[in-house]
Amino acid sequence: MTSPSSLARVCWISGSPGSDIFPASLSWQQLAKNLALMWRCLSEDALMDRLPEAQLEVLARKCPGYRPEGGFQVTWGQFQGVALAPHSFTLWEWFLAAIGLVRGHLLGPWKRGLIAGFLGRQEAEQLVGGRPQGTFLLRFSDSTPGSLSLVFCSPGGPLSLAPLTALDLAARNIADRIFDLRQQIDLDVVHPNTPVYCFAEFRQEEGETPLGYCSFTTNMTLIEPYPETPEDNQQDKSRSLSPPSLPLPALPDMNA
Repeated sequence: MTSPSSLARVCWISGSPGSDIFPASLSWQQLAKNLALMWRCLSEDALMDRLPEAQLEVLARKCPGYRPEGGFQVTWGQFQGVALAPHSFTLWEWFLAAIGLVRGHLLGPWKRGLIAGFLGRQEAEQLVGGRPQGTFLLRFSDSTPGSLSLVFCSPGGPLSLAPLTALDLAARNIADRIFDLRQQIDLDVVHPNTPVYCFAEFRQEEGETPLGYCSFTTNMTLIEPYPETPEDNQQDKSRSLSPPSLPLPALPDMNA
């Protein structure tokens, strides 16, 4: 198994294979290309497309010195050594944990375009808030790496539920959890206009789970929306990250 730090080095130099010089910094344009390539390679799925530009822009906004036009540099330390304030994890750890979550639990819905992915909470709430009641989306949590947050339009406006972790989704997958929640809240349309029943093909057969345990149906309780800012969530602030150990794939030539 390849360690997260080794994978970070591979990502960092993947735009200049064969070079004897390890760059101290990269332009965001180059780093974005590397991240998009690693996303596809580490998915271990030939149908996994590169990340859309809009999602790469969300990653860019996490970087110190961010400029909307993209003309800024990212140092090696900022990429994998410095935590994203106010959290205890780095940009690379957050990104790698999202890959692990998709590869382990969300690959089908991701390929169908049912996961919004890298999207800020405020932007997500604005998107669903401007749509009919029952519209929702699924985004990677900013505060808990490797987890998924559901944002939906309620009668009182947009709300975000506490994130679902990889362990949560291993016990009961995202499709089953969505249909469980529909017994308590309106979840009718995946933003912008995809019927929720597109998730039906990803439901588990009764008695079958990815871990080999017998499944069971739970009456889920609506989780209170988590705090408006990460600083208010002491549990998230103190959470330490153990990124998934992923095998190192063969990397294609980015210049091909």
